[in-house]
Amino acid sequence: MKHRKGLVLFAVIALGVISLYSSGSSKLPQSSSNSKNVVLVNTNEKLAEVVQQNKLVLVDVYADWCPLCQELSPHVNKLADEQLSYIKVVKVNVDEANKLVNALKVDKLPTLLLLKEGEQVSRSNEMMTYGQLLAWIQKYGKLKG
Repeated sequence: MKHRKGLVLFAVIALGVISLYSSGSSKLPQSSSNSKNVVLVNTNEKLAEVVQQNKLVLVDVYADWCPLCQELSPHVNKLADEQLSYIKVVKVNVDEANKLVNALKVDKLPTLLLLKEGEQVSRSNEMMTYGQLLAWIQKYGKLKG
């Protein structure tokens, strides 16, 4: 029975994506646009520059066509706005940064990487609320409130 439910869910998602592409749209509707405090990165060099300038960095690897990525995005944007003094938020679009995605060894979406002083201290592929995202990050670095 679980197998059948999984197939039905997959079919529903696949049909939704197919209908978006056939209607001329190549992207899922955006749940929210990126915060002005989010840095969009598509090269190893740009990521290295951001990491060098910031003690704590959250890297959100996403795709516009990924429903879970779109669901997570507002929480990541809120973090970028409310925790600006404590953490730098970077987003990497898998469709625009293939070499970087491969270098980061990303094989699932969404992927969140937490870098502290240039070293990866944690990685998550789980869907998180804003509170869960804060709690996860606070294990490794100081945040406001």
